[in-house]
This record gives sequence, C-alpha cells and structure tokens, in this order.
Amino acid sequence: MFEKEEGIIAKRKSLVKEIAKLKKAYSAIRDKTEKHIAVAKIAEKQKELAQIREEFIDEQIKNRK
Repeated sequence: MFEKEEGIIAKRKSLVKEIAKLKKAYSAIRDKTEKHIAVAKIAEKQKELAQIREEFIDEQIKNRK
C-alpha cells in the first residue's frame, strides 16, 4: 500500500530532476530548431509528471477508503 506511494514519489522526484536538467540545457541552446525540440521534450516530461501526480492522488484516495 505505502510501498506503491513511495515508488510513485521516487518517480516524481526523478522526473522533476530530469525536467530541471532539460530546462538548464534549454537555456544554453542557440539554434531555434533545437529549442523547439527541447521545448517538446520538456512538455512531454511535464505530461508524465502530471500523470504521476494523478496516480499518486488516486492511490491516496484508495488508501483512505
């Protein structure tokens, strides 16, 4: 029960770190095409993060019942 929540938290932390690295790399990019690709990667990771948040909330609701 709580192990699953811990796994979700670990995934979330790693995604947050990955997004931070992508944003840092984005600031160093000069080429417009590469910037568009970087923005797409960041958006994809943020979508994954949103899904993980929803999963975590669902798991907490299950645990309360």
